[in-house]
Amino acid sequence: MDENRIVNHPKYKKDNQPVENKIPHFISRQIGHFFNSYTKSFNNQYGRRGSLFERPFGRNLIDSEDYYTKMVIYIHRNPVKHGFAKNIHEWPYSSRHSYVNNLDDKVRNEGVLEWFGGFDGFIHAHLEEDETYHSKMIERS
Repeated sequence: MDENRIVNHPKYKKDNQPVENKIPHFISRQIGHFFNSYTKSFNNQYGRRGSLFERPFGRNLIDSEDYYTKMVIYIHRNPVKHGFAKNIHEWPYSSRHSYVNNLDDKVRNEGVLEWFGGFDGFIHAHLEEDETYHSKMIERS
């Protein structure tokens, strides 16, 4: 049997990918499984059917420190963008609320606050963004 034979079967081609190509797919699948399980459990508990999450539901790879910073602020500004609050201070359902009020809950405040250089840096980063922030996020380079 020829040991140098090229295998052109989809099963083997997929398994021969470098590990760095497999990890994002694996993580994405695990998140999908989590959302599916959560939806089934929620629907069972409340006697309902159907999807809990709106489409399109997207994910973005956070591939730089700058993008991570922008995404934290973007997430905290979403309630304002979608008209649920007039400003980010009014929205009590955000992790920002937990950080600012130093609440003892399941949100881990220290890491995010340290990322911004402490509490003052966290507040300053959120205040310096203007109203066009969301459109700039979409045009990410």
